[in-house]
Amino acid sequence: MKTPNSEVKKEKSLTSDKKQREKSSEQNGKKKKGKKKVVKGSDSSVKKEKKEKKVYDLPGKKRDPPEERDPLRIFYESLYSQIPTSEMAAIWMMESGLLQKDVANKLFEAKRKKAQQQKLGSPMKMVVNVKKQSDSSSVTVKRKDVGNCGKVKKAKGSFFK
Repeated sequence: MKTPNSEVKKEKSLTSDKKQREKSSEQNGKKKKGKKKVVKGSDSSVKKEKKEKKVYDLPGKKRDPPEERDPLRIFYESLYSQIPTSEMAAIWMMESGLLQKDVANKLFEAKRKKAQQQKLGSPMKMVVNVKKQSDSSSVTVKRKDVGNCGKVKKAKGSFFK
């Protein structure tokens, strides 16, 4: 049996969850341009507008920073600390907003230049001719002639008798 008090508590918890999410998004330094909207057309069909992209203050940042105990974050942070030259780890951390701003700027420029070079490059693979030298001698094989009716002529001294 539902009581009015339980419904009120649920509504209060939902609104407090929304407020907490808004506060955490403000702390992460992200800004939203807009929200997803539903618009009814003249033919009374429902059309959904695209969700506008979030704008981040760090260069190359594409997603919200993951939680501290997120497995991907743990993996990439440990990889980056063990191998600082790891391009894969550095790019993931830049896109998640976990790098310092000056390091993120350098990495973003390097990534942009690399992408530019790939666009300018030829889409076809280069053909490389390789000459193989064989030390073995060549072997010749004699074949038997086939007549008009498909019968095989036997050669003298053949293995087939």
